[in-house]
Amino acid sequence: MEQQNYQSADGSVALTLTNYTDASGAFTQRYFLAGGSTSFVREFTVPWSNFNNAIQQFMSVDNIPADRLALQFIHRYNPATHSWYLCMSGGMLSAFPVGRVGGNDLYDVTPGTIRFDLCNNTVTPSAFTGTYDPAYFNSFFYKEDNGSLIPLAADVNHTKFVGAVTMPWLAEVSRLVTDNGVNPGTQTVQFKFTCCSFYYQQPNDLANIAWPHMVGISLVVNGVNCIDNIDYKEKMFKMKAADMATNCPPFANQYVLPGTLVGSGDGDGCGHGHGNGHGHNDDDDHGNGHGHDGHGHGHHDHEHDGDHDGHGHHHHKH
Repeated sequence: MEQQNYQSADGSVALTLTNYTDASGAFTQRYFLAGGSTSFVREFTVPWSNFNNAIQQFMSVDNIPADRLALQFIHRYNPATHSWYLCMSGGMLSAFPVGRVGGNDLYDVTPGTIRFDLCNNTVTPSAFTGTYDPAYFNSFFYKEDNGSLIPLAADVNHTKFVGAVTMPWLAEVSRLVTDNGVNPGTQTVQFKFTCCSFYYQQPNDLANIAWPHMVGISLVVNGVNCIDNIDYKEKMFKMKAADMATNCPPFANQYVLPGTLVGSGDGDGCGHGHGNGHGHNDDDDHGNGHGHDGHGHGHHDHEHDGDHDGHGHHHHKH
């Protein structure tokens, strides 16, 4: 979630197939196990029905309205299976913004009381209560531009890692289902979670490091990953992946709402949209061509039925 304005060449807001491929590829160039090993699982799928059941519990147990539900995904790692996975908790977004970051509204998030572990086609109640997973930090290394591998566990100042990412339920994640018009009752529907990384030119209000560990969420229907490079205008997340997440650190229990999501799809009528819509895409020097307008894919939005067009503020998105 970067925060600069973004505007990619394809004008997309959510992750296109190209954005998704570049972001997952960038992750593999920055995160390793001991000895520079890449032999670990970096994506998994979970059944929509189980995931949605967890969402309903966040809303009922903690009384969080759908339009104020934020999903907090904590990076976890299972050394026995060499697998990255996630712990998901539900939080309540503050009723009003508490500040501004890079032209985007900042909201506080009050954590809920229940959590679920998402891994290997399962969504199960989690006993994990921490704010970060020691197994993850004790296993991963971040690769600097000079090629040196820095153990995440050595980062006592919290400037070389992301412990968790936060995304809005109604304004973004649920739209993978609604914008694609799928029917979980008659189709096999899954969410795929993938390790991604986008470039944030430092210093940056939204990330402490140039290539933070983000999460991309895509839809899998009847075994087919629903992601392409076509712009479907008002359907921002049709055949696209979601990734407009806010990193922790630097934001603990807060969410930076990208202007591109404001008033789009959540039915709350707040079509205000701010931002200047220009987006700089200077090339970064990592050879991957996705410049740093956030992360390159920029997601700009200008397309939603004109309710906030042009502002595009591409939030932070990566």
